[in-house]
Amino acid sequence: MEAQAKARAAQILADGEEESIRIIEETRNGILSRKVAMLAKSGSAGNAVLFMQQQLPKLFDSYKTYAEGMAVDSLVVMDEETGFNGAVNRGPAAFVDFLKQFDSAFGINIQRLLGADVEGGRS
Repeated sequence: MEAQAKARAAQILADGEEESIRIIEETRNGILSRKVAMLAKSGSAGNAVLFMQQQLPKLFDSYKTYAEGMAVDSLVVMDEETGFNGAVNRGPAAFVDFLKQFDSAFGINIQRLLGADVEGGRS
């Protein structure tokens, strides 16, 4: 009797796990289908957003990793506007520099890709 109860409990757990996997996969597939449909409807704007979301952070992380390995023996700062902070800033200014380098290397201007107006506004 105890063996049957354990076997039944094991079967119930296995059935529940199988059902949960099925539900998760159906949900994942449904979300993916909706995402594909949204991208198809949105055209190049959707591709730009997808690129920004999925690829740009990875590329910037690679850029930062490479930049972190560099060393400077001496530094003369002649820019009175940004001074020392501008020379060592690895935050927003580094990201802007990365985007400029990205545009220079690949011809992909993120600002144009997102439809941003050069003057700082949105089109």
